Amino acid sequence: SVTRAVVAAVHPSRCRSIHSRPVSVGGCRRQWLSSSSSSTLPHNNKKETPLSMAGKAFFGSLCVATFGLGAWQMQRYVEKVALVETRERELTDDPVPFSEHHDGFRRVSVRGTFDHAKYVLVGPRGPPPGAMASSGPNSGRSSGGMSSSPQGFFVMTPLEQSNGEGTLIINRGWVPMNVVQGNKIAPDARNWEEPTGEVEIVGVPTQVDEPRYFSPPHDERHQRRLLWMDRIGLDAKTGTSGAPIVAQTSEQPEEHFPISPNASGLGEFKVGPATHAGYALTWFGLSGAGLVMTRKLLTRGR
Repeated sequence: SVTRAVVAAVHPSRCRSIHSRPVSVGGCRRQWLSSSSSSTLPHNNKKETPLSMAGKAFFGSLCVATFGLGAWQMQRYVEKVALVETRERELTDDPVPFSEHHDGFRRVSVRGTFDHAKYVLVGPRGPPPGAMASSGPNSGRSSGGMSSSPQGFFVMTPLEQSNGEGTLIINRGWVPMNVVQGNKIAPDARNWEEPTGEVEIVGVPTQVDEPRYFSPPHDERHQRRLLWMDRIGLDAKTGTSGAPIVAQTSEQPEEHFPISPNASGLGEFKVGPATHAGYALTWFGLSGAGLVMTRKLLTRGR
């Protein structure tokens, strides 16, 4: 201890290198504690870096873009409400002769004779809205045990008009898959109703499906079937050329096949007004959240 005291008196700076035990001579202990404690204290006086101009432009553009998408969806909502009202009014009007129909969803009436030998099945697809009865044998349950969405086919049949104005393709309605595949002895037999002679059809003019990049190819093993309403396939299998398509409607649930939908079911939009309203609310919410976050970033470092 005497040696340490002499060293501290002659060389005070060397007391910092004595790590085994701090000495109390000449205030060296206090000096060592002050030096070591000051080196471990964090520095809290450094300001955060403010948001750069590129960051301001990026986050600001996100807020503007999401707000614009919300405004666009609100515009689509207003337009879709007007379209729904127009379509509902057209579907409730009295049918007009097909030759007097020009556009829209006004129902038409046509008289003619079916050529059942040139029928085409389009599917498999689920039943159209409103086509199934609420009770009875056709109440949405097939004999295969599928209760909520049985699969089947639309029956497309050429109709030669009685007034000599050409051929139409009538979408007569939907038949379940078990009816199409039920006859094992005669697979080509048609197990649904086929009226003969002159008939009167009431329906709504419709369009074919537009081919897309991912549209599947048709199964050539089935000569009378198409996977989707392909214009080229319909022309080839029905022997027609660009014949207009009319979807037959029925206001009463039918107890026989094919089952025709009611007119209101054909008038439904795939994307309704409620969907557009939900999209608008989502985009406006994202825009508001982005605005709050951008404000915090802009005030950082102040």
